[in-house]
Amino acid sequence: MDGEMGRLGEILLLIYMLLGFAYMGWWGYMLIARPDLVEKWRNARPQWVQRLMLIKKLPRFIEVLVGVMLMSFSLIFLLFVCFLLIRSLLRIGG
Repeated sequence: MDGEMGRLGEILLLIYMLLGFAYMGWWGYMLIARPDLVEKWRNARPQWVQRLMLIKKLPRFIEVLVGVMLMSFSLIFLLFVCFLLIRSLLRIGG
């Protein structure tokens, strides 16, 4: 029973890490390459949400820096998922 729960936990971890990889990579790309769409998204929020935002518009340099950080973390997540997947496949095959 413990082995099965461990495998299920590992599979769930892989799925969540893949989702995290995709989400962070998408936002990183949007911040770096498509600032116009980020601005549209920011302006499409309801008025009460826009009033809650403390910083209305960040400088472009900061947005690019955050985008690069998100893309870097996304790549780290992808490498870690690949490592866990290869380790699991070797354990099943061996």
